[in-house]
Amino acid sequence: AQPEDLDDSEDVDPKNGYTVPEKLDIALAMAESLADLHGFAEGVIVHDDVQLCQWLKTRDGVIKLGDFNRAEFMFYDEEKEIYCKYNNGKGYGNYRAPEEFDAEDLNEQIDVFSMGNNIFGLLTGLWVFPENEDDGVVQKKIIKGEVSPIDDRYRTRSYVEGRLVEIMELCWDYVPEKRANIFEVVDFLRKTKTEYDRRVAAGEEERPPPSGYGL
Repeated sequence: AQPEDLDDSEDVDPKNGYTVPEKLDIALAMAESLADLHGFAEGVIVHDDVQLCQWLKTRDGVIKLGDFNRAEFMFYDEEKEIYCKYNNGKGYGNYRAPEEFDAEDLNEQIDVFSMGNNIFGLLTGLWVFPENEDDGVVQKKIIKGEVSPIDDRYRTRSYVEGRLVEIMELCWDYVPEKRANIFEVVDFLRKTKTEYDRRVAAGEEERPPPSGYGL
């Protein structure tokens, strides 16, 4: 969908069929699977190609991460007691972190930036920078610190949507060291789910029926 396709004069027009709590559940499942990689007991694993299509839903409804052909096992410097960054050269496409497009050294925080892109897609049903299909133009925007704009109405449309926008923007911090790490993202989303469930139980919000929308 393109911005001109949106029927959003009176309200936002998400281009997917998920309910708001389903979007939260999917975002949490995605973040938890990345946390499994970043927190792997034998050392940090970077997925290095995070995008919505890397997750599939099994027949029993479990969301699983796949496609590990670009995964990076980070080396550990025992003298400095830190993980060593690595370099992939200049990144391609339009779904990556600024340091990837700028050919800088990388760590697991690139996955977090792209997780922010996933949240944008779950919220809106759109690809990042939907108004521009030229990857080169988008890469320059991201290197300069621009992120895909989102309709401000998502911030106040519901409790969950507002929280998703908040954590999305923490994922999009330009500086990898200031960016939320994936464990903070998981904690934020779990707390959001707990509060949403409390509101439903208290009758403050009504949980919509399942959408039946595929993944």
